[in-house]
Amino acid sequence: MLALLLADVLPIPRNFEFSPDPGPYIAIFGIGFMIAVLGHIAQSKTLIAAGLLMIIGSTVLLPLGFYFGGGS
Repeated sequence: MLALLLADVLPIPRNFEFSPDPGPYIAIFGIGFMIAVLGHIAQSKTLIAAGLLMIIGSTVLLPLGFYFGGGS
């Protein structure tokens, strides 16, 4: 319900085609995963957080930023 309301309110261009190359996203995800694993091995909360932020950024934040920014 909330998503439908937001879809009407947010200025999302209806004719915008979002089809980026998934290679960089997969690379950032993999590097973030390896950093998080190394953080668990070294018991470093900073490395774990950095790895998780990279994973979240590559799967959610960057694609949304490119979509709403009309990026190429």
